[in-house]
Amino acid sequence: MKTRILFLHDSPEFSREIEYTVRQLFCSVEGHEFELGFNDENFEADYRISYGDTIPPDVDLSIPRQRILFNRSDRPIPGSLISNRYAHGSRFLYSVEKHKRPDGQFASNQALHFDVLEATFFHLTRYEEWYASDDSLDKHGRLRSEAQFLVKEELHRIPVVDHIRLALLETLGTSISNWPTKHTLTHDIDCLRKFGSNKRIIRAFARTFLKEKNLKKTISLARQFFEFRSTGKDPFDTFEWLFSKNRTKDRVVFFMSGGRTRYDNLYSLSDAEAGEAIGLAISNGYEIGLHPSYVTYKDSGQLAEERAALALGARTEITSSRQHILRYSVSETPRILQENKIRRDYTLGYADKIGFRCGTGMEFSIFDLDLRQELDVKEIPLVIMDGPLLMEAAYDVDKAKQLLFSFIQANQSGTAITYNFHNSIFADAGVSTNSMKRLYEELLQKINDKS
Repeated sequence: MKTRILFLHDSPEFSREIEYTVRQLFCSVEGHEFELGFNDENFEADYRISYGDTIPPDVDLSIPRQRILFNRSDRPIPGSLISNRYAHGSRFLYSVEKHKRPDGQFASNQALHFDVLEATFFHLTRYEEWYASDDSLDKHGRLRSEAQFLVKEELHRIPVVDHIRLALLETLGTSISNWPTKHTLTHDIDCLRKFGSNKRIIRAFARTFLKEKNLKKTISLARQFFEFRSTGKDPFDTFEWLFSKNRTKDRVVFFMSGGRTRYDNLYSLSDAEAGEAIGLAISNGYEIGLHPSYVTYKDSGQLAEERAALALGARTEITSSRQHILRYSVSETPRILQENKIRRDYTLGYADKIGFRCGTGMEFSIFDLDLRQELDVKEIPLVIMDGPLLMEAAYDVDKAKQLLFSFIQANQSGTAITYNFHNSIFADAGVSTNSMKRLYEELLQKINDKS
């Protein structure tokens, strides 16, 4: 089924930004396609939408223009922006505005009451990260989560853009109803072995016992080490059940293949274990993606070397990636990905929280704010990662399970959730291996049931 929508706006100087945003909002959902026209009165449309100060005759919906982001002369610092609430049925929708207002209605008389295009553009383009000052970044050059708009407004667990999309479709009166959430399973393979060289083993014990002064964790680490010495099986070698065929339909595993910092090169593609893990993943239907090393988010040449190495080692084309330690420069990383023929990036999630960093869990096209153009790279936002999940639950697996499943229940329709579970998380000395594995298996069962 295809719906034709004509979009009329009076802002030719921002036509790229406006038309990009409209394309993302009216993406294909549940097999329903949209054909869009812009400022073309000859376009035969099922629905006509206007955006601007004047409302043309015979429109089905009008959207006000607030001129905060789509404004050349007086763009505000993102930190000065706030969110207001607009009711739509039993749900609130959230704006991006300059001034606080009382709660209002999302729409009345086929007119919306806030600028949904600027709000969507703000979240998808990571506009606030484009403006971020050095003192708002962490040691890895990432915008600290507490400085981000959705976290400050306590909205990061709500897919605010996806809710806007659904409300737009409902307000227009389309036949599209809410759709079940899509689940995608991914794994970052940062390290193949927990007990590699003697130097690494000594450092692990020194860190837990001397630096962290964590006796319980040290005892757990010692237990794992002696079991490894007895059986020869490294606790990070979880691949036989991690890559089982009885998993979600959409799944990707990201391998590293180089680097030049202390955060990289914890294994080599020439290692027998690497070859076995890659082969097992491919035979069980996983896509092989690149986990680019620490500096690649600003180094196209380094990323090119690593992509070529992984393609050669895995004997497959590499078109998906997730940046190591989630390092991402809004001004540089997307262009580097496009130069290196990466078509899908899975980086944009929080490093210390679960939630929707981009206001959506659904795939969208990346927009280059410097070039002012849409790129050929799609973003699949990272929503739930194992480490942040445990961090928010104070490393209590039962609390983590409760948080995880309540999040899934709250977002069971109208969005997408991409998960990242490292092979190493199940042997973290700070949590129970069996408890973490049970959490993971229960998650997979719930995902498969929903699918």
